[in-house]
Amino acid sequence: MKNLTLGAVLLFILQTTGFAQYTMTVDAAPAVTAGLTTYRFYVDMQDPTDRMSAVFGNDQASLLVNAPGGAFNSPFNSSWNASGINPAFLPVFPDLADDTYATIGLTGPASTSGIAGAADPSIVEDNTQQITPFFLTPGATNLESTTLTGASWYVLNTAANGLPDANLQVLIMQVTTSGDISGQMNFQVFPLGVGANQQQVSIEFDGAGTFEGGNLEPVPGCNDSAACNYNPEATTNDGSCLELDECGECGGDGIAEGACDCDGNVVDACGECGGDGSECTGCTIATACNYLAGAVVSDNASCVFADGPCEECIGNGLDGTGSVIDTADECGVCNGSGAIYECGCDDVPSGDCDCDGNQLDALGVCGGDCADDANGNGICDDAEIPGCTDNAACNYNAQATQDDGSCDFCSCARASDYTLTLEASPAVTAGLTTYRVYVDMQDATDRMSAVFGNDQASLIVNTPGGAFNSSFNSSWNASGINPAFLPVFPDLADDTYATIGLTGPASTSGITGAADPSIVEDANQQITPYFLTPGATNLESTTLTGASWYVLNTAANGLPDADGRVLIMQVTTSGDISGQINYQVFPLGVGADQEQVSVAFEGAGTFGASIACGCTDSTATNYDDTAQYDDGSCEYEVLGCTDEMACNYDIGANTDDGSCQYTDECGVCGGDGIPAG
Repeated sequence: MKNLTLGAVLLFILQTTGFAQYTMTVDAAPAVTAGLTTYRFYVDMQDPTDRMSAVFGNDQASLLVNAPGGAFNSPFNSSWNASGINPAFLPVFPDLADDTYATIGLTGPASTSGIAGAADPSIVEDNTQQITPFFLTPGATNLESTTLTGASWYVLNTAANGLPDANLQVLIMQVTTSGDISGQMNFQVFPLGVGANQQQVSIEFDGAGTFEGGNLEPVPGCNDSAACNYNPEATTNDGSCLELDECGECGGDGIAEGACDCDGNVVDACGECGGDGSECTGCTIATACNYLAGAVVSDNASCVFADGPCEECIGNGLDGTGSVIDTADECGVCNGSGAIYECGCDDVPSGDCDCDGNQLDALGVCGGDCADDANGNGICDDAEIPGCTDNAACNYNAQATQDDGSCDFCSCARASDYTLTLEASPAVTAGLTTYRVYVDMQDATDRMSAVFGNDQASLIVNTPGGAFNSSFNSSWNASGINPAFLPVFPDLADDTYATIGLTGPASTSGITGAADPSIVEDANQQITPYFLTPGATNLESTTLTGASWYVLNTAANGLPDADGRVLIMQVTTSGDISGQINYQVFPLGVGADQEQVSVAFEGAGTFGASIACGCTDSTATNYDDTAQYDDGSCEYEVLGCTDEMACNYDIGANTDDGSCQYTDECGVCGGDGIPAG
């Protein structure tokens, strides 16, 4: 009888403590997604009125789930629980049913569960060891809650989904993975729905099956869900439950005595809780801009008045918010338009050209220092460079800005027989024109020797539109224009270059005895950059040293082509071309008979008709009516005795005027000789 009584007592203890009473079943089934397995975790209840309260983990009872194959988390459920698994989406996204989630008795949102009084579970978790990522991260392998704060998902005791289903089970988690699953689950149950009798069970699991565990030690705390310090993990009410006071503080004392709010503020003189009295304190002088009609406390030190010449009151004149503004503009005018004039508050003074008192100089520059520009050429007189400005002259000075009448057209040799022809044709490159410059020869044996420029005969080429220089010809002459490259780089044919009778390398010209031209140039005024720089606008050689490209008299490419001419330059540009070219020719190939020709040109055409020099004074005895320029050769009639035998012979006379006299026998020039008798 004694043993029976002890057994009955032991049975009673086991039943009331729930030791090993609540088991956990893990069901496994193929997932919708091929190759995956869905595990559903159920708590096995003992009575239809038992209620599932929470799943939890902490430093006393570790919550662990290991899924080394990775958890499947659908992108269509953004929640850690099943509330994001909308049944309406399943026909369209069937693998949404495989989602990994935490739950209390729900496989979808509480609102669509069909369970009256159902509620989606809530969660609390340690921010330093969150468990929600396991239910949100595709491929998550581990859930762990082992800290003092821990984690728990739960429902209140009023949630109907905490009750067991027809199989006396409550679903607490679903995990879909490609491999094994193991761990430890801790859950809290309210037997027969009585929270005070709560039981906490910890169960280890590995794969599918039904697993048993043991009750956890009682956890004291507030287990009243209506309390502000409710602890869902508490198993024993320790009388610590608290309520929110009127300030929302758990267990607080509410508004302090004498205070008007939870922040400890008091009512000010204006009757405002926490006010500083400013609402009823202000200026009580009615003429002030900030007069406060309803002021209870006078603060006339704050009064402001519109007493300046341009001051005005703005704002409400009764509520104390008015203020003073000065309507003077920056020019000191009340309500003026401000500094709207060119000089701010005033226009530019008459006679001045700016606000600083400057006047226009002779060149029209405001504040400039040019006193005079007598010839109106835009260059100040003291900056003029005198010289010959006619580019057809032998002594043309490209730097000269004022012609000083010194132009000499006759000192440099000119030959009308050797003219210059510029031919223009469309370039390969759209929008450009190619000019070829030829010297027109007179005989098939004439030889082109050189093109030159110096301080006596300026070499000038002007292309304001810029010269086209191909990047594929690195030479100043045509030697870099390889005919083999033209099919691939057709615009190479447009290159600007200097030459003597060649359009490519001498070696590929087909001319026996041909030679590429050479060049000499003043290092201080080089001409080669014109043939190498894209967009070059000017070639100039005007120094004493000068520049020249040339071939020896033995070079066969110095001879004229079938048209009786020799190519000396090619220029491709988008605009006009002009300048002056000087060249040396060996007539009939004889160097000793060299002729140097200077020709001014502009655009396409033939240039170089000779400049006729001679005596241009019609009073001279040798006046030449065909001469364009006087060469200083004029001769004039000088009367006198032209007889060298005369004693008054005038060596400077060129016209005898009958004045000749002779020495008589007495030795007297023009004497009468021995008197008669």
